[in-house]
Amino acid sequence: MEALTRELAGRWEQAGVTVTAVAAGHFDTEVLAKYPASVRAGAARTVPLQRLGTVAEHAWLIALLASPLGRAFNGSTITLDGARDNWCGPWPPAGLADESGAVPSEERR
Repeated sequence: MEALTRELAGRWEQAGVTVTAVAAGHFDTEVLAKYPASVRAGAARTVPLQRLGTVAEHAWLIALLASPLGRAFNGSTITLDGARDNWCGPWPPAGLADESGAVPSEERR
């Protein structure tokens, strides 16, 4: 899909058409309502943000891509998945959180 996106973006650029792919992750939609709460919670734990994406977040991305700024993304694939693509497993990783469950972060000056 990514190769097709790049190909079509190059082919249609002169016609003023922008082609961008969105690789959407796990989103909290009405379709998930049929699953038990434990299943939905388990899906959320696999996302570093510890929650599923919202329909509004997806809509904002599409609105951005439909705006004049969207031309800057021509040929790109945008992954909207709460960083799940970069992490496989529960968050935080075992041994990362302290006794209170907080994840350490860098000190800011």
